[in-house]
Amino acid sequence: MSDLTGKRVLITGAGRGIGAATAARLAAEGARVALLDREDRVRQVAADLDSGHLGVVADVTDSAALDKAVAEVLAEFGGLDVVVANAGIASWQTADRTDIDAFARTVDINLTGVFRTVRAALPAILESRGYVLVVASLASLIPLPGGSAYGASKAGVEAFANALRLELRGRGVAVGSTHMSIIRTDLVGDVADEMPLVERLVNGPASRLLGARTAEECADAFVRGIRRRARRVYVPEAGALLHWLRPVINSAAADLLLATAARGVLDRMFGALGELGTSTAERNAVRSDVVASNAAASNAVAPRAASAAADRNAAASKAKARR
Repeated sequence: MSDLTGKRVLITGAGRGIGAATAARLAAEGARVALLDREDRVRQVAADLDSGHLGVVADVTDSAALDKAVAEVLAEFGGLDVVVANAGIASWQTADRTDIDAFARTVDINLTGVFRTVRAALPAILESRGYVLVVASLASLIPLPGGSAYGASKAGVEAFANALRLELRGRGVAVGSTHMSIIRTDLVGDVADEMPLVERLVNGPASRLLGARTAEECADAFVRGIRRRARRVYVPEAGALLHWLRPVINSAAADLLLATAARGVLDRMFGALGELGTSTAERNAVRSDVVASNAAASNAVAPRAASAAADRNAAASKAKARR
């Protein structure tokens, strides 16, 4: 698929960030792009790409709406050659502070939403012997303290891609997954503006070492992967090393190092996150409600956790007294 001219591409989460940047890159390469997002602004993003492209509003957590949107794309384009399942949200909180509904929502969007997207587009992709690209993360390769919901959802995306690749082998369809480090999207920018620790990670001297990239740089990598019908796309490319270092990264020795390094960082980050939830709740309500919901969940769970801890301490005291 070295020449993308005339290729018909569907991208979810295309109203902003990586999805919008990828759509722009593909359109510049001559592809016809259908941009799908839950925000109405996706129609204007599509209109700004010139004629021949399509903006469709649908939520990847709504199977009926997604099926209807894909049907609209097929009616307009006459088929699909590529689907990029990109829609996703970030969720940062430790497991003991994460509300169950917030965890489930992260998985529903990041993992089940990917499945819904691929399932809806798959008949057309099979017909064209096309390409499926699902968006995972480097978090699917390495442990992510404070990001259990996000990491679990992205690890599931990678596992889904690996299974789907084998299921479709011999049927002319290629399947790839993307694995990115920190990408400077507007949502990340909002958090960085109000959390100095995140700002240093995203914009500080260590940002290039950690692999921080712009949405446009990420889009360039995605387009290269689509051209090659790649099995894996890493952003930055050095992220591929993490794939081969998994046995080391997941060793007991690495657990000790990562847990020690993460402990102080998590305390500072989630202290700031609690304050951030109040100040950014309104502007993140449409874009991603996870920052706000996790901050609220922290406030709701903390008293329960304190109560539970008190109960455990009381029980322990009674046990000592009996001994």
